[in-house]
Amino acid sequence: MLTNNQQALELIKNSKEILIALPSTLNGDLISSAIALNLTLKKLDKKVSIVSSDVVREKFNFLESADNISLKLSSGRIFEIMVSKENKRITQARYENTPETIKFFLTSEGDIKATDIIVKHGRFIFDLIITLGAIDLKSLGKLYEENNKLFLDSTILNIDNQSANDQYGQINIIDLTTSSIAESVYPLIELLDSSVIDAKIATALLTGIIIKTNHFKSHLTSQTFLTSSALLRHGANQQEITTHLYRAKPLSAIRLIGKILSDSIEYDEEKKFIIAWLTRETVEALEASADDIESIPSELAKYFPDTIIKMFIYEKSDGLNIGIVDSPKSFLVDKIRNKYSGSLQNSALRFEITHEDITATKNFLKNLLFANL
Repeated sequence: MLTNNQQALELIKNSKEILIALPSTLNGDLISSAIALNLTLKKLDKKVSIVSSDVVREKFNFLESADNISLKLSSGRIFEIMVSKENKRITQARYENTPETIKFFLTSEGDIKATDIIVKHGRFIFDLIITLGAIDLKSLGKLYEENNKLFLDSTILNIDNQSANDQYGQINIIDLTTSSIAESVYPLIELLDSSVIDAKIATALLTGIIIKTNHFKSHLTSQTFLTSSALLRHGANQQEITTHLYRAKPLSAIRLIGKILSDSIEYDEEKKFIIAWLTRETVEALEASADDIESIPSELAKYFPDTIIKMFIYEKSDGLNIGIVDSPKSFLVDKIRNKYSGSLQNSALRFEITHEDITATKNFLKNLLFANL
């Protein structure tokens, strides 16, 4: 009987066009794993698209083809346009592609009526969908909401390391022992063709492992070290990763944490709970980047090391807020996770919540966390 990795190998070998689908809340592990898989599959002459409804942060631009991660599907389905030839003979056909439309011109011996033209939904262009770090299809956000027929009708290879995964794929590679998605992806890439692993692929995978293990400080197993050593032998550039992930903070990031500490934070000493928030107006006024925003949770951990629950909320767009909650007490994180899904990185959950007002969001989440406590 074939293992899950062997079954996945057969799926990939028999596929020509592959979609890598990522959750609507990205982290560095997901980004780097998708990039490594993309580079591998392209070396094997596959056509690959990577899509997430979240934006890739600037600090990951050092990874090869980071800009290949799209916010939307550029194409998904083949449509057939058929013209009945009953009682007529079509002698010539051509088309003209304009910025607004595609025009078809037919020369026919006999009239062509509107009822002679049929538009038929053909097959989807993707032979295979690979999801990374998505506990369920809903966690893909808009990508799934706007293309649910694609996901329901397609073969899915589901790769994850979270126990909450719904195992919704035809093939599910769910390894709870790995430190990261990158560590889960590496054996599959090695099985596909170890000779294609070059310095760019190895650097991307090692980036994911470094991020999820906090630079080899937590969530470590002997297999994590063995995988990391193998990636270094393949040419992974650890110095480059460290330079880009842990470089000196820009002035905008320093101003941002200063603003939060001055008037955008609440601390409950009794519950050892801290919540911080950012409005779009504040981000725009301070000209803060996405990387500046993403650095806030780690900064809060430095300023308030003894807190049991840390929560950070920021306005991403009108009516859409992003929340990050971190606590060693997993049942508290699960209260949020059970309602909003999201993606876990170590003990921190990143999730989306729809509320018109960030104050209302903050109060709602506080009530949700502390209900029945």
